[in-house]
Amino acid sequence: MKTKNIHVINPGGFKVIFNELNNNPRSISFLESKDFEIRFTAIDPPDQNYKEKEGFPNCCTFHKNIIKSLQHRIQKFPFCCELHSKLSTQLWFDKINYLGLAEHTAKAVHFTEYQIFSKINEEDWFGYISEYIEYCIYSFGQFPKGFGPPLAREDYLTFVKVLVQGFINEGKYVNERVYKILSFLESFSKKKIEVEAPDIQVLMKYYEEWVKIFPFEISYFEPFKVEFARIYPILNQGTSTNRYMGLQTAQLLTYSQLIDNVVKLTRKILSSYSACQLLEEGRLTDIEFKQLELATSKRRVELEELSTETAKDRNKYIKLIKKWIKYEQKYLQTIAPILSKSQLNSVFIND
Repeated sequence: MKTKNIHVINPGGFKVIFNELNNNPRSISFLESKDFEIRFTAIDPPDQNYKEKEGFPNCCTFHKNIIKSLQHRIQKFPFCCELHSKLSTQLWFDKINYLGLAEHTAKAVHFTEYQIFSKINEEDWFGYISEYIEYCIYSFGQFPKGFGPPLAREDYLTFVKVLVQGFINEGKYVNERVYKILSFLESFSKKKIEVEAPDIQVLMKYYEEWVKIFPFEISYFEPFKVEFARIYPILNQGTSTNRYMGLQTAQLLTYSQLIDNVVKLTRKILSSYSACQLLEEGRLTDIEFKQLELATSKRRVELEELSTETAKDRNKYIKLIKKWIKYEQKYLQTIAPILSKSQLNSVFIND
């Protein structure tokens, strides 16, 4: 997918990014959607075998109707709805950049029809078709946040759904596959339930706080601090690549997902190392020093817990850490006199 149609409308957004990166080299920064416009981008046919219909788009009533419908919409644009009408007050907006959308939409619909026809019986049929639909959807670009949906994107989805519904009525293809395509199209049209949008900076801050709070100063865990401090596990595992856009994507974890993952990670690390394990391996030495480590870590965690405004979000893993420290302290208190007595007896025997 070409990116040359990205136009920054607020250069000050770049200044914010540079300041953030200069102040914190480990920071991840990005241009917010309110600061740029993406104009529609020309698309290519799905493959080299595609042959354009003679006289397209005036080849049939269906394609003529697409052109007519879009020309009518573009004629009213930007005064077609409340959000789009706000564009008329912006110095960066120029309607001329959208005058080719009628032909673009007709091509996108026709190319998609061809893709369904040519790929629906392939083994990876849904991958081919869904990725091409995504390619077409993103080709319509986007307006800055607050200025409405991309012009003509919903028209594209509507006309493709009309085609697919026609396939269903005619029994032209395997119904299960056609229904799956229709469901995929509708997933872009339906108003989605709003959920808490993941904020990358919030996720990074939460993870950095965990690294700060976790008792890596305890000798059991000290070797692992560098490993966990240099990563940000804020992406869902697995990526997907769209063969038509040439883009690899991964989803950010939600805030609640990151909390769950950090709790699991805390439990995993804590359960992997203990004084009991060291004793069994013959590596438990200097018990007084280890007791001092535990007491210091416990107090530090308590102070962190008191000083933070987001203790509720971190309460689960803080409880685990405090519980682990408590049981370690209890275990060392139990075995310390026994080991001390054993060592004393060993001295007498050797004498």
